[in-house]
Amino acid sequence: MQELGNDGVIRHNAFAASKDRMGDPTTAARPIAYSYQRFSSPAQWSGDSITRQHLMATEYAKAHDLHLDESLTIRDLGVSGFRGKNAETGALAKFLQAVRSEHVPSGSFLLIECLDRLSRAHILMAQSLLSQLILAGINVVSLVDRRIYSTETLAKEPISLLYALIVFARANEESAMKSVRACEAWKRKRETPKGDLITSHVPDWLVVDAATKKIAPHEGRAALLKQVFAAALKGQSAAEIAKALNESGVRRWRGDHQWSGPTVSTLLRNPRVTGVLPLFVANDDTHARYARPARLIAGYFPQVIKPDRFLAVQEILRKRRRGGSVARNSILADLMRCAECGAVVRYQAFGANGTPVLRCQAALVKYQCTSPEVDYSLHEGKFLKALRVWLRTIEPKAVYHHEKKAILAAILDLYEAQKAVQANAITGGGGISYNRYLVLAKAEDRLDYLLDYGVTKLTLDRAQKSKILAAIDDGISSPAERRELNRWLKKTFSVAVVDTRNCLGQIHTDCDVVLSW
Repeated sequence: MQELGNDGVIRHNAFAASKDRMGDPTTAARPIAYSYQRFSSPAQWSGDSITRQHLMATEYAKAHDLHLDESLTIRDLGVSGFRGKNAETGALAKFLQAVRSEHVPSGSFLLIECLDRLSRAHILMAQSLLSQLILAGINVVSLVDRRIYSTETLAKEPISLLYALIVFARANEESAMKSVRACEAWKRKRETPKGDLITSHVPDWLVVDAATKKIAPHEGRAALLKQVFAAALKGQSAAEIAKALNESGVRRWRGDHQWSGPTVSTLLRNPRVTGVLPLFVANDDTHARYARPARLIAGYFPQVIKPDRFLAVQEILRKRRRGGSVARNSILADLMRCAECGAVVRYQAFGANGTPVLRCQAALVKYQCTSPEVDYSLHEGKFLKALRVWLRTIEPKAVYHHEKKAILAAILDLYEAQKAVQANAITGGGGISYNRYLVLAKAEDRLDYLLDYGVTKLTLDRAQKSKILAAIDDGISSPAERRELNRWLKKTFSVAVVDTRNCLGQIHTDCDVVLSW
């Protein structure tokens, strides 16, 4: 038996084969029936749901002289009908495509246990789905009550459509109540952890002991994770680390695939390596599905990477970035530091209310900082307002000037920072504390800035000034405008200190505060 599973090619070939069988003299005079089977809970795999649905379809087809196409069973196993996923991306969606393309002939029967197997979505969405099938010439059969929904039956008994709407409404209400109860149960479990497993899903470098139900490091993978972070601390890029792993014959943990730069980069940015469990809540209110952060639980996972080493890697990654995709959304990308602890502040796509937020990376791993996330748009609006005032008051051609004396002082500061880091690495067994690394990073940033702009005046010509002001006045909306402004900000300023607790900020040149917001 072929299934209408996840492989689109298999589905297409199966439907084509079904259409070819129409020429078979033993089946040509008999309408073709298809059995649609669905359940939403993975726990139902072990029950008799599928067997029951299949037997009901077989008995109905035999009793009504239908040719049940058993070479093709349309199944959405563990797919939600409440969210409408079966009709959007599931096997039912492919069946609808096959109906429209006439791979499924008009007059065919779709056998379902009950209408709620077809959909448990909002009544309007469910009714629309049923209408699409009926208008395409498909006879939809509810096997529980033996009702047929077709253009012919609805013409004779229009009241049947009202019955279908009642079934859909009841099913949706029931699913909605289950969803609320499940969310409340998950919320209680999440807010009152007792040291037990909250979820059986753990990162790839960890395992759950079947006997004790405790989480432990996977010996080989945890060791490899430490090697990856050690290489990153030595200055190797994500692409270089991936190349080294592939050359050593090390395969990725999921599937037999090679490592890639983005895969390693994602690993290096995952706060779970420090033992933190970020908890999220799904939000489907506007069909813009995203997960919003709920809270952080420190010490839930075994700590494989110390927080200070994790943050040191974030510093290296920040320096290596040149804006990229983040700058399309955040004009302050790769400039921001936390006012409370000095760690990197990063733009995060969705916050508690579904809006982009700024979050301190030290607070993300609960390490020496408790600053909250803050709505990014609030900071951007206040910053652009202050930047507009500053640009209108300064004179082009002479913004800032640094003497050679400042460059020499920066070289000495960098030398002292490097010595401190080396001494710390020796006494710390090869590890570098985050505070030491932060001092070193700041010294390197300062010297780089002075070497670029310290000998000559940093210029801002009239055309550039006018262009930036015009972009701010018109509203910076396109990704290209954001990237361009971000590039100019990183050339002009060295750091933006962000106070997420009070929604305040300052942007600096090498050592001078230029403007506050």
